[in-house]
This record gives sequence, structure tokens and C-alpha cells, in this order.
Amino acid sequence: MNMTLTTNSKGNSTTNSTLKGPFRIFSAKEKPALGRVFLLEDDPLTGEWLAAALSKKGIEVHWGEDVDGALQTLMKPNPIIYHAVITDVFLKGENPDGMKVVHAAKDIDIPVCVISSRPDMPLVMEAINNGASLFLQKPFDVEELLNRLNALWSEPKHLAALLERFLELHRLTEKEREVCRLLFKGLSNKEIAAVLNVTEKTIKFHVTGIFEKCSVESRTELTSTVFPI
Repeated sequence: MNMTLTTNSKGNSTTNSTLKGPFRIFSAKEKPALGRVFLLEDDPLTGEWLAAALSKKGIEVHWGEDVDGALQTLMKPNPIIYHAVITDVFLKGENPDGMKVVHAAKDIDIPVCVISSRPDMPLVMEAINNGASLFLQKPFDVEELLNRLNALWSEPKHLAALLERFLELHRLTEKEREVCRLLFKGLSNKEIAAVLNVTEKTIKFHVTGIFEKCSVESRTELTSTVFPI
């Protein structure tokens, strides 16, 4: 279902979004997307503005407005792979329900950016101590958020999210991604073939394709490219 969003009070031009379950998808303006984030923001104007602005910068944004929907999206079996979560803390009241999302993202090793209009330092420290990677006080500039996200994605702190973003940016097929994940678990071609129930020759074919797309010639070089030191 396509929904046309009208110009809001922040002066943004109209943007199309797609409603999918508990969130709206704002597709990136370039392909492949520079990253995919889940945004939890209960204020309609702020949520629409931020999702549209990030999508124009090349980020695919899935925007939800309630905690339960966000937790359902992040924790369901075979979830959508996100490279970061952006969440407000205080949602529809005085309780810091956004902290539930911070905890959930920590459990699945996704970097979190906490945003809030309240400079509540004890809460900020709690968020940082429970896995949040950064805090931005509203109002903030989208370029600042984008720069902070890019910095997060260049640091090997959240390895799973970093790897998945790399695989998408290099347009690996689903099978190549599956093989690559097993490569990074230290499995040999023979062991990967056994796990996937295919021949070793098939795995060698996929590994060659992975190396070509990533412009590397060995597993060691692939590792240093994905996780630069």
C-alpha cells in the first residue's frame, strides 16, 4: 500500500512511503542503499521528517511509532536485517519505554542511536551502558546523524550489523551471503558444503563470486576489507 506524505511543518517535499505491518518503509533514493535503519519515533512530524530526510541521503528507513511494534519487528523469527536502530526514549508518556528497544537491539548486536528532547543525563548514561552507541538531543541536523551513523558503520564494534551492511552494499546474492557468513565463522569450503548440503565445487564457485564482487583475492583480504583495523 503506497502512502503519499504531504509537506510538513519542517518544509520537506512530499515523499512516498509504503505501509508494511507496524511500520512505514521509506526507500533510499540510491541503490544499493547505504544502510537500513529502524526508526522508532512516536511524533508524526518528527518521524516523517527524519525518515524522509534520511531516505534522500541514501538510507532505507523503516519507521514505527510504538514500542510493541518495534520489538515485534526486531525480535521476530527470521527478522529483517537492520544496520542500526534510531529510537526516541520517551514515547507517548513519561515512561522511558524506548529503553526496551535499546535492550533488544543490544541482544541482537545492532548499533543504537538514542534521540530525545530531554537532556536526562542519568537516562543517557543508562542507555550508553546498555548498548547505545550514541545520543543526539533534539533538534539536531540530519547531516550530523548521518555522519555519526557512517562513523558507527566504519568501526568493527557491532560485527554482525557491519558484515550484513557490507554484503548488501556489494550486491551479494542470498546464497553468496549465506556462504560468506559461514566463511566468517571459520569454516572451510568442505565444511560449508556439508552445512549447506551441496558439493565443495559449488562452494568454490560461490567463494570466487564473492571475491570478485568484493575485489579481494583471499579470505584474509576479505576479512580486512569488511573489518578494517
